Amino acid sequence: MFHDASTCTQDTILSLSTNRAKLGDAIAEKDAAVEEKDKAVSIAVKDAVKAAKAEERQHFSKVVEKEKKQNLTLKGVLDKQKLLVTNLLNRSVFAERDAQRAHREAQQSARRSKDVQKVVESYESELKELKQENSTYRNAVAEMELLVEESARKLEKLELAVPIKEIKKERTGRGGSSSWPLYIWDLILEQLVNGTPPSSISANIHVHVKKFSPSTKITELPSIWTIRRARSVLLIVCQTLAAYRLAKAGKWAQLFTDATSRRQVTFQNLLISVEEDELFR
Repeated sequence: MFHDASTCTQDTILSLSTNRAKLGDAIAEKDAAVEEKDKAVSIAVKDAVKAAKAEERQHFSKVVEKEKKQNLTLKGVLDKQKLLVTNLLNRSVFAERDAQRAHREAQQSARRSKDVQKVVESYESELKELKQENSTYRNAVAEMELLVEESARKLEKLELAVPIKEIKKERTGRGGSSSWPLYIWDLILEQLVNGTPPSSISANIHVHVKKFSPSTKITELPSIWTIRRARSVLLIVCQTLAAYRLAKAGKWAQLFTDATSRRQVTFQNLLISVEEDELFR
């Protein structure tokens, strides 16, 4: 029994020693685990602190940039407000000056209004007088218009009475040279028939036109060479008319010849009486 008790105590002692050793090992492992835990916690804390500081720095950098932008925008707004305020101040100053000027002008206009009223009254009286004179002038102008219309009608009649406005050579058609109109040849032939010398025909035409038609403009008159050529024209016309009358007559009644001279020019006349002519019946 004793032996068994000793063995039991030895076993318990051994078990205690082994338990103590295990406990020491467990405590050592616990301490090592705590140390590892503390190291891991310190490392995690350091990493978390670094990450938190980095996030905080990024956050503060974003906040600072945002604040800077806001400050810039606020500065621009303040500058605009300052400009508006300065403009408003300048406008107010100018408005005060304009108001003072307007006040002075109003006082001056009020002082001058009396003089202006007097001038207006004098102008009104003058206007009445001018209206009366204007009415008389209107009546006179109406009478003058009637006279002008009547004179215009008379002028039209006179222009119709003077169909020849200018004596000069005329051109018929688009090309070719200008020639004397038929009424000039008629005047020349009539004067040649009446015995007017060729050197006097142009002067006679000029005198008659100025006497009976003063408004007719004489630009040019026939030359002496043209008038001398008209004698040949007159001879041909006379011969043509004589031949026409003789050819038309059925019978001749009498035949006479005569000779005469004018300005040392000899003329031989042949007088033929035609029965059909009413002058010889």
